Amino acid sequence: MEGIYETLDNGLSWHPKGELHQNRVYAVAIPKQPSNQKMYVGTLFGLEVSNDGGETFRLVPTAQKKSIGAIAIHPTNKNIVLAAVGWRDDYNVNNGVDGFYSKFGLTKEGAVTLFKSTDAGETWTEIQTSETYGDRNVFAVKFNPANGSEVYLASDAGIFKSADTGESWVRLPSPSDSNGRAKGVDVSADGQAVYAVYLTNADINNNRFQGNKLEAAIYVSRTSSIAWQNVTGSLENYSFWLPEVDPRSTGATHKLIVSMDAERKGLFEGKVTWNSSYNSASPSSVS
Repeated sequence: MEGIYETLDNGLSWHPKGELHQNRVYAVAIPKQPSNQKMYVGTLFGLEVSNDGGETFRLVPTAQKKSIGAIAIHPTNKNIVLAAVGWRDDYNVNNGVDGFYSKFGLTKEGAVTLFKSTDAGETWTEIQTSETYGDRNVFAVKFNPANGSEVYLASDAGIFKSADTGESWVRLPSPSDSNGRAKGVDVSADGQAVYAVYLTNADINNNRFQGNKLEAAIYVSRTSSIAWQNVTGSLENYSFWLPEVDPRSTGATHKLIVSMDAERKGLFEGKVTWNSSYNSASPSSVS
C-alpha cells in the first residue's frame, strides 16, 4: 500500500522509488536486460509504465480503473508484455465497506482479462477469454522459458494456457481433488513441466479476511500433456500460493519455493524429481 521500493545491495536495505498514480501495488516486472530502464507496475487503479527505471510513471489509459494483479515479459522478446486483471488476496476492497472495485465499474465475476503490448508498453490491446468461469482474479502469468509462444495463467477461474503468446486461451482441466481455483503457476526452465497450486477445500468465498481457512496443494504436470500429479507430500492443509521454480534447476530435478496466502508459516522450499521420461514426479524433499 506504499508504492514500490528499490534495493541496491541485494535486499539488505530498501528505499521508496518513483511516483505512482496509485500506491496499492500488486505486481512489478522488469526486463532481464541489465541496461533496460523499462518497468511495469500493476496497481489497484491500473497499469503503469516507466521508461527511466522507476523514477517516473505513465498510467496506461486502456487499463485505467482495472486492477492489475500479474505481469509477465516474454523470455526472449522484451517488447512483448502481458498484464492481467487481478487483485491477489485483496478481496476486502470489493466486499468491504468502500467497495473500490465496484466504484470503478470492475466486478469480480466476468471473463479473464489481460492487456498485451508488442512494443514495450507503448500501446496495449485488451484480450479476454471466450467464456466466463466465475471469479476472474488472476494471480500469476508465466511464459514458458523454453517456448515464448506458450503462456500459463493462474486464476480463481482455474489455469489457462495460450499457445499464441496470449492472443487466445484454453482452460486446462483441474486436478480431481481440487475445487478448480488456482492460486499460482510457474514453468520449469527446460519447459518440460508446469507447476501449480490449487485450492483443495470448498471455500466458495475464498476470503481470508472473513476468517476462512484456505487449504491448497502443489501439483505438477508435463507441459506436453496435462495430467496433474499431487506433489505436496506431507505438507497438508496449508494455504499455499504463488509457486516459483528455480530457473537454475536442470535435468529432471526441479527446486521450487512456495509461500503462504492466509497463514504466517514462512516460506517453503521443495525439490521434485521426475523419472527419465517425464511421466511421473515425486517430492524428494520439503523444508
